Order: sequence, then structure tokens, then C-alpha cells
Amino acid sequence: MVDSLEATNGMDARLAANLCRGVVITTPNADFIPQPRLGTVEVFPRSDLRYGMDDATLWPQFYIEQYPHLAAIRLNPKFAYARYAELWWTPLGREFEESKTAGVRGLGLFSCSEMTALERYKEDILRESKEQLMRTPSITISSARVVTTFSWVRLRYNVGKFEEKALEVIEFQRNFLELRAALDYLIEYFPRMHSQTSRAAVSSSIMGCFTFSPIITQEFFAAGIPVWLIRSIDSIGTNIAINKIVKVRPPMAESICLGPRPNQNYPVVYRGPSENPARYIEQHKFSRSRYIFFNPNNGVRVTKPTDDQFESLEVESHTQSLRSLQSKPTITIGAKPCMWGKKTLFNCALTKHISQTTHLEDPRRKKGRLAETSS
Repeated sequence: MVDSLEATNGMDARLAANLCRGVVITTPNADFIPQPRLGTVEVFPRSDLRYGMDDATLWPQFYIEQYPHLAAIRLNPKFAYARYAELWWTPLGREFEESKTAGVRGLGLFSCSEMTALERYKEDILRESKEQLMRTPSITISSARVVTTFSWVRLRYNVGKFEEKALEVIEFQRNFLELRAALDYLIEYFPRMHSQTSRAAVSSSIMGCFTFSPIITQEFFAAGIPVWLIRSIDSIGTNIAINKIVKVRPPMAESICLGPRPNQNYPVVYRGPSENPARYIEQHKFSRSRYIFFNPNNGVRVTKPTDDQFESLEVESHTQSLRSLQSKPTITIGAKPCMWGKKTLFNCALTKHISQTTHLEDPRRKKGRLAETSS
């Protein structure tokens, strides 16, 4: 048994589980090992209008260096935060109130206690994020704050059909949770990664993430973020301690919907490798694409807008952030820069496919641990 994992800075395993031949998942701080989504996946809205195991608000995802705060998304309150139960509310028909002034039958808004709670949460987080931006400017928080505000205005004031408004509810909930995660990551978790004090106790109330990177594992271990390292079994030598062998845990049917939406034909918004960041980006693009209604020249509804017709605000904001970073003389070895506040992080790139994870040594160690930034 392992009395303490702190001495190895996260490389020892509190738990370990076999994933496939020659590959295991270990965690230095979590109390279970969730089943990762591997290989080629198809992402589409499920019966609750969320994305099942591909949804960052429902299940741990692969680490994305442009969006590290997704690992700090809070868990469904049935596990932790009872206060935020409405952020996982799935609207029902009886909660939809048809408008008497819209001029078209079947259009309306949601009128229920859940909407009242969401508005209260919205006011609180907009106030908190504004205060944080005044202290520390952040393009991540700024863009997430704008997106959350805009999605609430559409949800609260634009009448629509039940299915359209239900999608808007899910969109606002997702935007809120990501803004909440960005604030928590910047204020609470990120400073711990580079603190000289001892590592923080793991938070059991946030999502965590999968990674192929020992560096990310160590940083999240120090921060107290649940993390699961997918690694070659050959990387576990005699100096790596394993506390307990367990089985990978699949999602529970009552917590994650996997079936399609009844009487709807939603498109596949992403098809490709499960660890590709595009899986997350395309989910936001799908939400924004629904607000391009009619071509004014011929009155035809635009069902699949092209990239030049819309661009995700989150993607655009992060692109601008990376461009501004690249405008400075930057030297990196085996890594891509990631901006948080005024600091630049260097994290090794994710392995493109699990079949390629035969050796998980950080490539920078072969060339010497060097990552300089000059301005």
C-alpha cells in the first residue's frame, strides 16, 4: 500500500486499470477510473439534447491545451453541488408557455422555477466575472462571459418553438458551466500548479480529465484536479508504486443519456478522433449555426451554414489570443504555448491516437528541459 503519493509528484498511482493490450490508465488522486471515449466517435445531441459521453458537462474529456479549464467543470449536483441542480435541468413540455402576442401559434418561452434560478445564477456569475476581469484581464473569461450573456438574452426574450427553446436552455447551461470553470481554474487551481507549497487535496466536486501527458498529470495533481493518465504499461517501472488495481467504470444509464432524441433527426456535428479538440469546438458551432434563419435573397432557411457565415466567438477569441502570443519572439521545444492571464504555459501536445502511445516520455527531456519565452 502507498502511504503518500506526494513524493513522486503525481507519477505514482492511487488506482490503475487495464485499458487495452499494453496500455493502462492510472490516477494519482481520483477515487475511481472512468471509461474514456477512444477511437473514432460520432457526436450528436442525445435524448436530453446533450452529447452523452462526449459532453464536457457530463463526463471527463481529454485535456485540451487551449481549454484547460474544462477539467474544472463542476459535477452534476446529484454527486456534489445541490445548489446548481437547475444547470442540468432538461426542459419538459409542461414548462413551456405559448406566447399570446407572437402572432404565430406554437411559439413561446419557458416559465418555471428553473428559469428563475438560472437567472439568479446568471446575475451572480456576471457580477463575479466582471470583478475578476477588473483585477486580472483574461481573454478566456471575457469571451466566456460575453457568450453566456448573449445566450441568456436569446433564451429569455426570443420566442420560439419548444424544441428550439429547449436547445437554448442546454446551450446557456453549458456556457454558464464553462464560465464557472474558467473562473475556478484561474483563481483557484492554476496558481497551485506552480506553488512551492505542498500539493492540494483533490477536489471531488469537479470533472477532471484524461491525458497522455505526465506533465499535465503532475500539474493537475498539484492543483487538486482529478486526472487520469493513459500510459504504456512499459512506462511503469519498479520505482512507480500502484496502490490498487480496479476496473474501468462506464457511465451510469441514469446519469448520461446515450439514445437519440425521439422524433428528431439531429445531425452528427463531429466525426473523428475522440481526443481531437474539434470535437468540443463543433459542439459550440452547432449551437451558433441555429441562429442563421433565412437567406434574405430567396427566403430559404440556411440549415448548414458555411464557415464564412458564422464563427464561434470562443474560437475567434482564442485565435486572437494565440495570434497575439505568436507576435512575440517565442521559443518552444515539443510544446505549444497556452495563455492564461499574463503567464504562458508549455504543455506537451496530445498523442493523436491511443495506438501511438507506445512510449510516453516527454520529448523535451530528450533534448533537454528547455522552454523559453522572451518579449
